Amino acid sequence: MVSKYPDIIKKVDDALGWTSLRYAAFGGNLEATQLLMQRDSSVSYILDKYGMSALHVAAYAGHTDVMEEMIPCRPDICDMVNHYGQTALHAAVLGGRTNVIMHSLNMSKLAVLINEADVDGNTPLHLAAIKKNPEIIRALTGDPKVDKIATNRKFSQAYDICLSQNIGEQAWRSKQTCACFSPACFEFGVQFVLAGRCTNLA
Repeated sequence: MVSKYPDIIKKVDDALGWTSLRYAAFGGNLEATQLLMQRDSSVSYILDKYGMSALHVAAYAGHTDVMEEMIPCRPDICDMVNHYGQTALHAAVLGGRTNVIMHSLNMSKLAVLINEADVDGNTPLHLAAIKKNPEIIRALTGDPKVDKIATNRKFSQAYDICLSQNIGEQAWRSKQTCACFSPACFEFGVQFVLAGRCTNLA
């Protein structure tokens, strides 16, 4: 169908603003991702109505193989941010995807984004603290590239947020996954957390 109707690649869903690539990325369909990127890799630049890219969606859903397929074709998609200034690494944290964080720390194109802040000044580490996710916090604080003392717009470090959430040292050291705290939710079949704001696609 793609070869017969090439324009279908960039067709956008009216409700969500999603392309076929975005659905493939969210579902972890590597074969479909490969086909779509080979036909027209520029589709990876198309954003939905919240500024989400296919890379954001793949990171949120935990599909590192899909991410690896897209990035070599269009390396600069790593620099794309949504309407809240969040990178694919923020999306991975918000999705609770430790595997994506660990994988990204070893990928040069993504590792350089590890200390990037969103519009609220929150780095991926801040968001991991907000979500009370000690597994991701431990992965981030264990890497020397991560700025552990970065402050957000409220002048809070990630550790300050942990203390305010009554998890303190546990979050830095515990191997147990705490309950997910979502100050806001972005919904497209699953909850997508956007710190400090709430948007509902349903």
